Amino acid sequence: MTLSLAEIAAIAGGTLEGGDPARTVSGIGTLEEAAGDQIAFFANRRYAKFLPRCRAAAVIAGEKTPPVEGLAFIRCADPYLGYTRVAQRFAPAMPRPPAGVNPTAWVEPSAELGREVAVGPHAAIGAAVRLGDRTVVMSGVFIGEGSRVGPDSVLYPNVVIREGCELGARNIVYPGAVIGSDGFGYAPDAQGRFHKIPQMGGVVTGDDVEIGCNTCIDRGALGQTRIARGVKIDNLV
Repeated sequence: MTLSLAEIAAIAGGTLEGGDPARTVSGIGTLEEAAGDQIAFFANRRYAKFLPRCRAAAVIAGEKTPPVEGLAFIRCADPYLGYTRVAQRFAPAMPRPPAGVNPTAWVEPSAELGREVAVGPHAAIGAAVRLGDRTVVMSGVFIGEGSRVGPDSVLYPNVVIREGCELGARNIVYPGAVIGSDGFGYAPDAQGRFHKIPQMGGVVTGDDVEIGCNTCIDRGALGQTRIARGVKIDNLV
């Protein structure tokens, strides 16, 4: 993909300063390494020392960044957001496995799979599970009985979704995350022994949620653990 500096400025919501609007670029690089056919990004003053040596076609930067001789800028009120929008255009699409169920996967007969669902090797789909259209379930994923996964979601390898959980549309769950495990609840008796408190709730996530690698979201003891629409959770939470 190539974009002109004028197109990139429009995508970033910024203004081109000092560059040829028709000049085209084909990617993004760092201030130190960007070539003449790439865009660079500057938002942290610690990296200002690299600006005079930058060879990028233009640099996405804030409106108050001092000018640098011979260097074009795309000035944005929010350069980080502007860079993000441009990076989304250049980022390669995630390789999507073909629709269908891998022969090594196990899908209970009562599970319902939507259109163009992909289920990878050694995945296990429990009874009465419902997978929305175009959902991708990668290798080693476990989805417990009665759980729901909304359309266009992606479950990366070795994700565990316990029984009775519900994920919204366009959720992305990264490798090793566990959703719906038991909360840590015990009641001590007079002899100091601990008795497990049943965890009878579930987990419900809204649309457009992302859950990082090896993150655990426990089910509620009685009610639901709810993750609101658009929430992004980092790794190891």
